[in-house]
Amino acid sequence: MTNTLNCPSLTWIHSSDGLGPRSPGIRTVIRKQAMSRAAAARRRRGTYGKQNLGQHLVLRPTPDPMEQDPETQQPEDDTENHDRTVAHCINPIEVSVDPFGSLQQSGICVLPIPDTPSLDWIPACPSSTGYEAMRMRFDYDIIDASALTSVHIGRATAQPLQEKPARLSNILQSKRWSYFDYLPSRYGQTQCLDDALCCLAARIRQWITNPGKPSPKILQLYSKAVKSLQAALDDATMVLHSDVLCATEILTIYELLDSERDRAWMPHTKGTATLIRLRGPKGFPTEYDKALFFAQLGPIYSEAMTNVTHCFLREPEWQTIFESLILEHPSFSPSDQALVSLWACIIPIPGLFHRVQRSISNQEETSFLNRHNLLQSLLRIRSQLMAWGRDQRLAYTKTCGLMKYSYMRLEQAKTEIEYETFGILTTNLMQVERFIVVLDHTLAVQMEPHVQRLAAQLVDLHRAASLANPRAALFLSFKVMIAKAALATADEWRREILNPNSPGVVSKGAFQRWMAMSVEAGC
Repeated sequence: MTNTLNCPSLTWIHSSDGLGPRSPGIRTVIRKQAMSRAAAARRRRGTYGKQNLGQHLVLRPTPDPMEQDPETQQPEDDTENHDRTVAHCINPIEVSVDPFGSLQQSGICVLPIPDTPSLDWIPACPSSTGYEAMRMRFDYDIIDASALTSVHIGRATAQPLQEKPARLSNILQSKRWSYFDYLPSRYGQTQCLDDALCCLAARIRQWITNPGKPSPKILQLYSKAVKSLQAALDDATMVLHSDVLCATEILTIYELLDSERDRAWMPHTKGTATLIRLRGPKGFPTEYDKALFFAQLGPIYSEAMTNVTHCFLREPEWQTIFESLILEHPSFSPSDQALVSLWACIIPIPGLFHRVQRSISNQEETSFLNRHNLLQSLLRIRSQLMAWGRDQRLAYTKTCGLMKYSYMRLEQAKTEIEYETFGILTTNLMQVERFIVVLDHTLAVQMEPHVQRLAAQLVDLHRAASLANPRAALFLSFKVMIAKAALATADEWRREILNPNSPGVVSKGAFQRWMAMSVEAGC
């Protein structure tokens, strides 16, 4: 009995004459069979049906963003450059160029050979658009600047950067979650954000390669960014858009890197706080929005302290947003979560500072009840800060009531966020305790030594970080200036506290001198 096998019919290639089948249909079947596995693999990778850039490789010199602007650059006349053109492909073929510089051979890109050969040629997709085109234009990926969203915006950061520009490259090595993670998907949607990104990318690239004043080209980009931002702010349909807020924050960072104008960032920080307040606590529903809000907690707090006013984030309706900032995001670390909870604790301090200053200025008019309530509020904040420190496994020294951080743990920290968090905790604890010293003589004798020990500890930590972790030292630069203000006024405060003839615990003049030094550090 003959067994019949049901096998698919196959077309075999007979190569005795050195040629394959001449039938187009048969040739198609053969190609599909030969490429079936490759096609299945491409479908799994999601690249099926797309251009294979490995077979269409174009090499081009990295353009100088200071010299080229794709929006304004005029096409070059290639009639005199025919001898300086070359086609780059896997299998080079001869191509001819017509008098207008166009190729008769389709699908091949012809590029002029640069006068000065560069070793930094990179493969590029012929149709690169959007964020990738911007990154290639300025030869810088703005995502790498995420650390700039967490540095203190003020002279305590600007001056060290201007004195030693190489510090910027050091800072940029620190990566952390921020709204910069969302910029590639946002690019190309809003003109003001696009212009702000171009401005900052160009400035950072120049700072790294050739530190100095912003070049005329960068100043043009900055002028364009400011104009487009102003147009968006004047548009009632755009003013509360997330990208407008983002553009404002990015220009604030640019101003920090502008060595020409002192405190040029202050109008932007005020404008950013105004936009956040106008959006309201329900105006930050997405992770992108939350990242924009998270980056501004420090500037908003510093502005309220500088102006000696209540911080609007202390209002009850804003408290819920701190809970929503705890994101289930792979890049949102436990250290970030701890920092959010710390900000929630210290947000009322600017308002308490305002009340303390009024109490000192009008001691005779301030009732005993008001001073008592103010003192209780300060003691409650201090207790919360101490509890927060214990929850974060900071060593608590019961004998003197100090927050003492483990130096070994800080030196082994993978990021600078622990230095930053410890600096925020220590400086605010010092300020709260000095407010208590002003209001109560009995507590003043106990707490002023605490303040001095905290200040000395922070200065020592900054000195150690300067040697072991320069990036961390820069993150602590603003905080250590507040600590030095407490140390500088130690003798004056000690004399007044121990003076039995003083009408108050500390005179108005001594208090204002200390606060002027502290507030000046944050400007």
